[in-house]
Amino acid sequence: MSAPPPRHRQLQTASLVLVTVNAAVFVFLAVAIVPYWQSLSGDETQTWFADHFGRFSWMMVPVHLLAIATTVTAFIVER
Repeated sequence: MSAPPPRHRQLQTASLVLVTVNAAVFVFLAVAIVPYWQSLSGDETQTWFADHFGRFSWMMVPVHLLAIATTVTAFIVER
């Protein structure tokens, strides 16, 4: 049986995973959502954002905050 990895290695891995999830979300937006937005008129885009903004903030804010928190924690622990 091998010993568990050191705590700082686990924090680095968590940070990497969460930053990767952030990047994946932005790639998804660029590939799937932006072309749809570009096909809408200005008024339709504003209506779409008004209808769906809560879904974006519900998904994005926790992922961003977790990524920031784990990255900062990993940096502090590593120092």
